[in-house]
Amino acid sequence: MTLPKLSDYTSGRLSPKELLARHGEQRVSPGGGRQTVVLPAPPSANAYWRSVVIKGKVRVLVSKEGRAYKAAVAQITVGAVSPPLQGSVAWCVTWRRSKRMGDLSNRIKALEDALIGIAWADDKQIVELHAYRTDGGDDTVTVSWWAA
Repeated sequence: MTLPKLSDYTSGRLSPKELLARHGEQRVSPGGGRQTVVLPAPPSANAYWRSVVIKGKVRVLVSKEGRAYKAAVAQITVGAVSPPLQGSVAWCVTWRRSKRMGDLSNRIKALEDALIGIAWADDKQIVELHAYRTDGGDDTVTVSWWAA
């Protein structure tokens, strides 16, 4: 199975039906209180948020690319994961990047934000995080979360 790239979501090349066909339930595996999902790699935090001036005040907003990524994550996981955890949460992420570009920490916050309402109700619930990066991958992230 070939996973789509982030550009497939942001350009509109894949319909919601195609997203589900490519990822579907086989890409999400709940079990033993831990849930795991494989997602396309998130955009960097530098691309996920944008600063804009509204009525003379600087506001930080989720960018068009960030909104597209959040929508893609929601479509991939819809109906395939349990409701968001309500208490303390631990999670683990492994980013398999295809090119030796980008740093792991700039991807974590964007991914945390995209998983609000899916894995946890609010990212302030996170009390433990394990993050890994490998090179020569397919530009995906494997994310697991569980009650801490």
